[in-house]
Amino acid sequence: MSTTTRLASSAILDGARVALSRLRSTNLVLTGVAAMAAAFAIAIVHRQHTLVAAPSQTLVGVFRYLVPLSSFAIASVAVGRHRLDDSVWCLARHGVPKQLLAVGLVGVAAIAAAGCSVLCVGLGLMVAYAGDAGVWADLITSSWIAALGGGAYACWTVAGAAVFRLGRGRWLVLVADFTIGSGAGWLAATMPRAHLRSLIGGADVAGLDQPASSVMLLAMTLVVGGLAALRTGR
Repeated sequence: MSTTTRLASSAILDGARVALSRLRSTNLVLTGVAAMAAAFAIAIVHRQHTLVAAPSQTLVGVFRYLVPLSSFAIASVAVGRHRLDDSVWCLARHGVPKQLLAVGLVGVAAIAAAGCSVLCVGLGLMVAYAGDAGVWADLITSSWIAALGGGAYACWTVAGAAVFRLGRGRWLVLVADFTIGSGAGWLAATMPRAHLRSLIGGADVAGLDQPASSVMLLAMTLVVGGLAALRTGR
């Protein structure tokens, strides 16, 4: 491994450690507990109304609200109450490249958000199915969709935190997802919400089938996360 590669890897790991240090807090615990409790409540409510449709309705509720909101909260904890470039300045002031630090931070935020999303979906389905063996097939499919969605939302949140004072652009991204992402055209295809809706059996977005939407979510995560890192400057 060359010296340049080692230095780059070290900088990315340093950025990851910055995010992890912030995520190891009561804020992350509270976010996770609140999200899990909400998933449980959604499943219980739908089971009381209809046993047959409870799993599908639970998925709709979890993907529509819990995945975006919990991912937003987790990514915001990772970045802190700053713009993204200021968030990594604690190490960048010592000469570590900000862009590489941001890559590590984005990666940890995306993984943490993906994990929380999977747990919420898993708990919601287990409660909605109430022991029915059919839960496992649904759980496997829904879990990778949740992971893709959580990662995409986290990257969009961090990208939003790269603009405006104190990273307030993250709020614009959240609003855009709930509004623009609820559509079905090409503009909606820029937001995770539209693709997640398609992947759990809802209306397609911009004429794309489900495999295409899954590829779009993955590409969105990589591209938006990369652009967020580039936005920090050198």
